[in-house]
Amino acid sequence: YPPAKLEKHLNIIKESSQFAISLLNTFVTFQQVTSAHYTCNFELKEYTALLNDVIKHTSLVANNKHITIVKSFPKTPILINIDSEKISLALKQLLHNAIRFSEPNSNITIEVTTNTTTITTKIIDEGIGISENTIKKVLEDFFVVNTYDVDKQKCIGLGLSIAQNIVKKHSGTLAINSQINQGSTVTISLPFL
Repeated sequence: YPPAKLEKHLNIIKESSQFAISLLNTFVTFQQVTSAHYTCNFELKEYTALLNDVIKHTSLVANNKHITIVKSFPKTPILINIDSEKISLALKQLLHNAIRFSEPNSNITIEVTTNTTTITTKIIDEGIGISENTIKKVLEDFFVVNTYDVDKQKCIGLGLSIAQNIVKKHSGTLAINSQINQGSTVTISLPFL
């Protein structure tokens, strides 16, 4: 067996194993967030610090694609009663999607605004976008527009569903606006509880 061929096959096995583990972890998370017994541990947290941690967590993937994350946050701290672990997971899912479906050398803008009752976060990408016919379906469990993203990575259609379920548990909303080849904007609104 030639060494080059062996190495190629071992890499295929490694990638398949990593995908299988990731898939199982996603299924476990999905089962948890859709369970009737799924609860949140609400605590007063500083929101922009949490969001900065999420950005830091995804920065390696963004940097590998030469994607710039542009932040537009209020200068004053924003205290909100949330389950920080779960909201972080939702934001990671959304930011990861924005990175996955964006071309290299593009920007993703994260805007945070507040009013007296809500905090609104917009994740705006310059990616491939979603057609008007499809946009209503993307929040459905296991729905995928395309089985692969722009980097030819497999998609299973649970990231947006997981994020939406977490946001709903916080009495919030998640909305998506998009156009083909014009990018997408995902908006999360969370009430100050």
